[in-house]
Amino acid sequence: MEKDILMELDEMRSQFGELKSMLKDQQIVNEKMARRAMKGDYNKVRKDLIFAIVLEVVAIPLQVVLLPLIGMPTWYLVFTVLFLLSALVASVYSLRRYASADMISGNLTEVALGIVKYKRFELKWFLYAIPLLLVWIFFFFYYLTRGYESELVRGSVWGGIIGVIIGFTFGFINYYQNLKRMNRLLRQIKEVKGDAV
Repeated sequence: MEKDILMELDEMRSQFGELKSMLKDQQIVNEKMARRAMKGDYNKVRKDLIFAIVLEVVAIPLQVVLLPLIGMPTWYLVFTVLFLLSALVASVYSLRRYASADMISGNLTEVALGIVKYKRFELKWFLYAIPLLLVWIFFFFYYLTRGYESELVRGSVWGGIIGVIIGFTFGFINYYQNLKRMNRLLRQIKEVKGDAV
């Protein structure tokens, strides 16, 4: 009888060990599936940053050539180039610090912390960039229309207004979509970490 009880205990221990192993395997599979799902949103954030870097690199020499051609003063050109350089530095910093290619494969808690820091950095950048862009736009139209009254100037002003509206619209949409992606990533990490507990 005692032998039967010991055998039953041994069998229960082995079944418990198998169950524990199965649960651990299931947890690993869930985490892998969640990482695969998160990778799409994470890669979109990375692609947006890379696109911004390319755009800023192209815009700097373009502004150096075009702004003097339309009669903008030197201080305005310097202001524009410095702003674009600060945007370039912020984009490269974000890509390397918060959206590196191997970050998503790291510890999920560190990934979540990185995403929260990136959201905070992006908000600070947004609050820095918008006032500067408003000043830039004001002086752009001021210098463009100063002393001129022609169809070319009127066309440039209307084109500029439409460009500003489109630019701000796409900028806000992109900012909002990135926030949604990052919040979705944080939710997925929370779900996976919740499963692990």
